[in-house]
Amino acid sequence: MVTVRGHAGVKGEAVRADLARIDRWFPSSKLCSTCESLATSMPLDVRSWICACGAAHDRDVNAAINVLAEGRRIVAAGTRREAETSNACGDLVGPPLAVAWVDEAGSLRGAA
Repeated sequence: MVTVRGHAGVKGEAVRADLARIDRWFPSSKLCSTCESLATSMPLDVRSWICACGAAHDRDVNAAINVLAEGRRIVAAGTRREAETSNACGDLVGPPLAVAWVDEAGSLRGAA
């Protein structure tokens, strides 16, 4: 099975491109790519919107622009921790890494 991340990594190595992993909660579609203001709430059925700065956005195109900019920012910073913007009082927002023990409850591969 080929994953998107695995395929992108292989293709990136082939053309000597940098690959940055964007946080899954990065607000790419709600962030104005012109003025960087963040829309407070936007249901998924809203496909286009106008920012307070006057910029008109298609949700998918705006998200693509923001993901590219965030990826470039992460690559320029060198590491994920350096690239993380200050939020939650300056702390990192993601949950800490934890060890999953062998006898820990969970789903089994192929059980579905």
